[in-house]
Amino acid sequence: MSSATQPGSGVDVSFCLQTGGDDCVDERELVRNLDDYRTSLKANTRLDGAIVITAPGGPTVEYEDEVPPAVQDLCFGSIPDLAAGKTVDITTFSYPGKLRLVPQGDGVLISGDVVPTTRLPLRPLLKSLYDCGQRFIIFARQLKGNEYEHVLTPLEARGRAAAEVLDKVDR
Repeated sequence: MSSATQPGSGVDVSFCLQTGGDDCVDERELVRNLDDYRTSLKANTRLDGAIVITAPGGPTVEYEDEVPPAVQDLCFGSIPDLAAGKTVDITTFSYPGKLRLVPQGDGVLISGDVVPTTRLPLRPLLKSLYDCGQRFIIFARQLKGNEYEHVLTPLEARGRAAAEVLDKVDR
């Protein structure tokens, strides 16, 4: 799937990666021009970047961290708890800070130490988080190949568990 969300959902979740400067390059640009970024991305051995959450009329939530742990914890790991109505606290892997997701009816309140507070619809958010995680796995495999299997295999397992929950939520 090339778009970050289902049409009309209003919630967009994407990843970006550092390429040597201060800019975090959006996944769409990285995918379009992977050969142009390959050398600088290989130098970004931890794959530092961010998960970026946007919705019309709301602030942009940019959760900066190493992207693999962010995908594990935010894109996949938060789905079972949020779907069950449980609050999710995610500790930033690379530096002190937390991200908090609190289910509220059919929405989720997102807040944290270094992100603006916003409320988003639950189902579109869950689907968009999952889709972002899946796109990251595909991209990381294209970028790093078999040398990254030790990271991608556990991410894929988390993704399968999240997919099972999403299937139940969509029924």
